Amino acid sequence: MTWSIRETLAYRRPIRQVAPVDLRSLLKGVEDPESARLRVDTLIAPLGVDLATLSAEASWVLDALDIVAATDLALQHLPGPLPDPLRVADIGAKTWHYVRGLEALLRKGYGGPREVLLTGLEIDAFRVYRDFHSRWDWATWHRAPCPSARYLAMDALHFNEPQDLVFLLLPIMNVDEHLDWGLPLERYQPEVLFTHARRLAGRDGHVVMLNFAYEEPALDILAEAHAAALLLRVPAPSALVPAHLPRVLTLWRGLAQS
Repeated sequence: MTWSIRETLAYRRPIRQVAPVDLRSLLKGVEDPESARLRVDTLIAPLGVDLATLSAEASWVLDALDIVAATDLALQHLPGPLPDPLRVADIGAKTWHYVRGLEALLRKGYGGPREVLLTGLEIDAFRVYRDFHSRWDWATWHRAPCPSARYLAMDALHFNEPQDLVFLLLPIMNVDEHLDWGLPLERYQPEVLFTHARRLAGRDGHVVMLNFAYEEPALDILAEAHAAALLLRVPAPSALVPAHLPRVLTLWRGLAQS
């Protein structure tokens, strides 16, 4: 179905029950499972998150761990403490399979505990998967333990609430990929979206981006256009196993409202 049809139907149905992830399947293929588990415990244990229920399946858990690790690294490079309450927008949240780990890190880490007001934004929230559940369904299930988190099915360019942190985790940077996902061409505005994210963060906030390494030419363009705003650009960490497609982590200053 095309995006417009998906939006019109707004298909959703409740997810009744999800079995905890089998930790053996999570560590399958890892060269040193004991060391890997120790690394994960170091990352997750202080957050009070049950690794087996961090997400709904092993691949999502692995990705959630990588996102928590990347966020942890980005937070280390912030020039000041996180405010309380902390307003956070996550643009392009998809199934939000990492929200439990992300919310716990933002709530408890770096001088916490603090109140976190977390908003997930997804322009294609009603894309349906092979299990006949939509992104909306899965995002609703994933955010259930995070009462202050909300998931909005909307174009982030129409979201204008000021934020302290804005996440752009694997935004579509290539027009061919945008069209492959069935999104209309007029919605392909990566630099406009990036500038909007910076404006949401404002003068005192920051934007955390995660991109695939093959998208570095696009990051070069952004870095050249916003040279003074870039605080960090490094290979993104992997919590357990190297990512199939390497990623790049960047941290940007927000943009004063004009």
